[in-house]
Amino acid sequence: MPITLRMLPFVAATCLFASVAAANDSVDFRATAEIRSELVQRGLAYADGDAVGLVAASVDWRSGLFAGADVFSSISDSSRTLRDGWTAYAGWFRPLGDNSALAFSVRRYGFGGTFGGHWDFDEFRADWHISRNVTLSLNRSEDYYGRRYAVWVPELGLAYDLNERVSVSGETGMAFADGEALIDEYWYARAGLSIALQRFHVAFDMIHGSDEFEFLGLSDPAGTRAVISLGISY
Repeated sequence: MPITLRMLPFVAATCLFASVAAANDSVDFRATAEIRSELVQRGLAYADGDAVGLVAASVDWRSGLFAGADVFSSISDSSRTLRDGWTAYAGWFRPLGDNSALAFSVRRYGFGGTFGGHWDFDEFRADWHISRNVTLSLNRSEDYYGRRYAVWVPELGLAYDLNERVSVSGETGMAFADGEALIDEYWYARAGLSIALQRFHVAFDMIHGSDEFEFLGLSDPAGTRAVISLGISY
């Protein structure tokens, strides 16, 4: 079944859970539906420059536990891309003070419509929220994008609210391979501006990736790309 059709029960379940969570004060529920001009993650261009639809949902409990999932599907018919996929994660969040916290999570990435066989992988992630504006993250996968080598991905994230509606954010990171990758590392960076209008939002991002084609043999190098996203949040 195409993942575009598999998105329908996910959307229906999201709406059902939203109605339940809204009546439960111990649960913070969020859901987002977006259309993006293309999908670039960590400098990797998934859908060969084609538009992507994405639906995401997440739940935070007051105990510090959190979980979420998202699915995406593109209009790409290229055989050299990740045309659709999903992510599921669960973790624990621990405040350290008014503005700092630690978080630990496990993530599973799955992909469909891909060339070259298996691309699914698991990832372990640790986040240190130094302040409301600065986050240091460390990701570890033993089978990065199914390539059979282990990878460390340290990342620095920045975010700042200019006012109640406008915010800027960005991140930069580098992937280091422990095993026999075609190259040992690649780096990426993103800078973005987001504007919120009640439940609607629009985002503009500039994303750069270097050498990810040699690192994974996944798609053409992303280079520097401009991405526009339009969405609605619950």
